[in-house]
Amino acid sequence: MSANSGRALVAMCRTLAQRHRWTVSTSGADWVVRIEDRAGHRVGIYGYSFDLNPAAVALICDDKVATAQLLTAAGVAAVPHELVIAPEFGRWVGQSSVGRRTDELTGQFGWPLVVKPNDGTGGADVYRAADRGAAEVALSSILTRHRGAALGPWREVTAEHRVLVVDGSTPLIYRKDRPSVTGDGASAVIELVSAAVVAGGIGPDTVRDWMDTHDPSLLRRVPADGELVHLGLRHNLGAGSIPTLVDDGPLVDELSRLALLAAAELGAVFCSVDVVDSEAGREVLEVNSGVMLERLATESPAWWHRAEAVYESALLLALDP
Repeated sequence: MSANSGRALVAMCRTLAQRHRWTVSTSGADWVVRIEDRAGHRVGIYGYSFDLNPAAVALICDDKVATAQLLTAAGVAAVPHELVIAPEFGRWVGQSSVGRRTDELTGQFGWPLVVKPNDGTGGADVYRAADRGAAEVALSSILTRHRGAALGPWREVTAEHRVLVVDGSTPLIYRKDRPSVTGDGASAVIELVSAAVVAGGIGPDTVRDWMDTHDPSLLRRVPADGELVHLGLRHNLGAGSIPTLVDDGPLVDELSRLALLAAAELGAVFCSVDVVDSEAGREVLEVNSGVMLERLATESPAWWHRAEAVYESALLLALDP
């Protein structure tokens, strides 16, 4: 069995091929998938990137700074991202040093900052830097493995939604709910978290992630009765968040409008758009040209079918039914 044959995407492609009488071939341990219809039309998939998007568009979407700057210039609300590049590449972008560039951005955004790889995925290596020392540690870690880092202002996010875009439509929208504890008016956060871990409602990795990115003194705070305390920096499903379907009401229209504006401005045909709500309003956080729905699909049979329907809609843009 190939290393990637257990991927939900590969399984869905085989199911859809059988349904539509397409032909599926794979290579690279099932990391590369090709699907061909009876008329000879083909779609190629590399990992989770479909060749429905032009190559340059895919590269722009994978560049957080480029995405944010293009959207902002077009008047599309987006969370600011600015580039700090590895020292060996600094002269190509007019960056004299990592330290001076960091000072420029802290002067622009203030503290705390979000520091993450400019080309990162899955919420990996995302840091909340409350001061210069924390920013230096984050940048040192990131720039040893990535050419550039994206820095931006910290947002106290109250909701994050993922909007799937397929050729000007939004067939699936869901909210990513982070793990949380609810205050009782008497217990400190650390007591509420401990009880949730013992009960199995929250995993230790989520707690560790939250503690690594927040002031430890917050653990001593006593939330009001009924107050929701979110844990974890990241909204990724792989980090413990839970998907909640958003399929009716004015929120669907508002999220769809913003996501479609972003996709159209970048020229993306098939993508996912992450939209966040915070004290700054509703903004695009990032646009993903690679559409990975693995974690979502394994949540339940219903989520599997929704994910499969999204991939089917994308494939039908290029293949005969």
